[in-house]
Amino acid sequence: MALVPYAFYFVTFGKPSLITADYTNPANIGLGRTASLLFDLNQGLLPYVRCCCWPRSPGRGCDSEARRAGVLALLALAGMLVGVQVQNNWNSGASA
Repeated sequence: MALVPYAFYFVTFGKPSLITADYTNPANIGLGRTASLLFDLNQGLLPYVRCCCWPRSPGRGCDSEARRAGVLALLALAGMLVGVQVQNNWNSGASA
């Protein structure tokens, strides 16, 4: 059932998705966009991180389970950072 829209667009327009064919480009991935996602005051992630979200203090131990969860969270964040950068429209005002 999830593939029905892709099949419809492929049959109708010859492309499985009009969005990915016309409005994304892997060449858009870059350090500038990554820095924007992390540090921009309007839409960045790091300016709004609360102090309690930082890693444990050096005096406390960190078991392997917590370390593994942290690594998986960082890998997921890195994947999302790269995944959203392919869009052509990069500003919040919705103008190209």
